[in-house]
Amino acid sequence: MGAYADLLPDSSDSANTSSSVARSSGNQRVDAFVEQYRPIAERVAEQTGNDPELYLAKWGLETGWGKSIIP
Repeated sequence: MGAYADLLPDSSDSANTSSSVARSSGNQRVDAFVEQYRPIAERVAEQTGNDPELYLAKWGLETGWGKSIIP
């Protein structure tokens, strides 16, 4: 499924929501990025009705997990 498949919630676990998922990627850069941007992703997700994990994944991949910024 790809290099980041282990970061995705298990779709077979109905109790596995973004608010209940607290797992480590095993990568310090990814973990720090998620910790920093999760509150923003949750606010955006609340306004749009999307899963905050969607935003974290998109933002992470677009910035190299925080190596660069998008102006």
